[in-house]
Amino acid sequence: MTETTSGEPRSRQSSPGEGGASGNRGAFRSRFFSRQAQFVLDISVLCVAFTVSYLLRFEFHLEPSQLQRLLAQLPLVVLIQIGALVLSGVYSFIWRYVGLAEMTAFVRAAFWSGLILVIGRLALPASLQIWRVPLSIILMDTLFA
Repeated sequence: MTETTSGEPRSRQSSPGEGGASGNRGAFRSRFFSRQAQFVLDISVLCVAFTVSYLLRFEFHLEPSQLQRLLAQLPLVVLIQIGALVLSGVYSFIWRYVGLAEMTAFVRAAFWSGLILVIGRLALPASLQIWRVPLSIILMDTLFA
């Protein structure tokens, strides 16, 4: 509903061909910005989940060395998790229609990202200690994210 200059409401019906090419560009922009917003939201949720996992593990009291590890590990962990989401096909379906059938993609992404982090934790030498994410944090982060 739109208003006329006299303040009276009038209904507006759009026809299928209305808008032409500019209507299609608007739909593309909307879809593009929606995907960008989804990606930014995903990164934000993954960052918060990892940070909360660290805070819970150390009972909300991080020593400077633990904070340094958190800040060093955060980009790597989020990159692994985003990669797992992309490879598992999470970004290939429309969010409006997510149901139980699409949940397998999220479970696959959580499993593979958690597995990569566990392997990194167990395989990295002591000289790369800063990159070794504690197992309890991997478990919590995998469940939260």
